[in-house]
Amino acid sequence: MYRSTDGGLTWQQSSAGMDLESVIASIVVDPSNSQVVYAANRLSGVYLSTDGGATWRALNDGLVHRTANVLAISADGTVLYAGIEGDGVYRLSTPAGAPPLGESFDPSTLQLFTAAVPYLGFETGLYPGASNEMPQAHRRAGEQVAATIRPLNTTGEPDDQQGRILALAMGHSNTYLYFEALQAHLSDQAAALNPRFELLNAAVGGQQLPQLAALQGPVWDSAQQFTSQPGYSPLQVQVLFLHTTYHGCCNDEGVPPEEFPAAMQAMKYWQHLSQDNVAQPWLFRLAG
Repeated sequence: MYRSTDGGLTWQQSSAGMDLESVIASIVVDPSNSQVVYAANRLSGVYLSTDGGATWRALNDGLVHRTANVLAISADGTVLYAGIEGDGVYRLSTPAGAPPLGESFDPSTLQLFTAAVPYLGFETGLYPGASNEMPQAHRRAGEQVAATIRPLNTTGEPDDQQGRILALAMGHSNTYLYFEALQAHLSDQAAALNPRFELLNAAVGGQQLPQLAALQGPVWDSAQQFTSQPGYSPLQVQVLFLHTTYHGCCNDEGVPPEEFPAAMQAMKYWQHLSQDNVAQPWLFRLAG
C-alpha cells in the first residue's frame, strides 16, 4: 500500500499493520471523514485506517472467509459493504446513537444486562419478563434432564461400573480460564461427585463464535483429541458448556458494535449451528 499527500507527485509506503505482500483490491474513503479509509485485502480481509492511511488494522469480526474483493460505503459513511469471494456481501454499520464507523466506542456507557433496562426497545435480564431469577419450570426441566444422566461406555450404553459421564467445555480463552478454575474446584470436591464424572476443557484462546461456527479448527480438534483417548468416546459426552463471544478480545481500538439486533440474531444462528454440530455425533442419544 502506498499513499500520496501531494496529489500524486510523490508516494510513500503506507502498509503499517498490513502484510507487505498484501493484494489490495479496493479502497474507499469515508465521505464524512477523509481520515477514515477502508481497504479490501484479497489475502486477509478488510482493513481500517483512522489516520488517512498511515496505519491499518484488521476489521474482520464476523467474516468467515477473508478474500475481500470490493468495498462500497454509504453516502453518510455509516454503512460499509464488502464483497467476499465465495461468501457474498457483508455489511458493517452502527446502531442508532452509536458513534460513526472509525470513531471510538466506550462499552462502559452501556447498562449491565442484569439491570433489566430495555436496550433499543428490547427486553434485557437473564430470563423472560426482565427477570434475573430462574423460573421454577426451567429449573424443574433441568433437574429432570440431569436425573437421566448416568455413566456410559464407549458405545454409548449404560455402564455404572466402567462407564464415564463426560462434560465438554468449548469456547475461547475466557472459557478456558473459567473451566480451568472449575476443574480445580471440582478436584477439591471430588468426594461429593460421581466418581465416573469428568470435565473436559476443550476451549482455545482466540476462538470466538465465528471460528466455532466454521465447524473446524482448534476447538474442534481439542474436543476430538480429548474424546478419542483410550477408554473415551464422543458418545460419553452428556453435558456441553458452550461459552464464547461474537467479537475478538480486548477491543483496544474502541470499534463500535455491529448493527443491533442483526448482529445478535447472527450470533444466535451461529451458536445454534455450533450446538447442533456437537449434538449430531456426540449428544444424539439425548435427542432420541
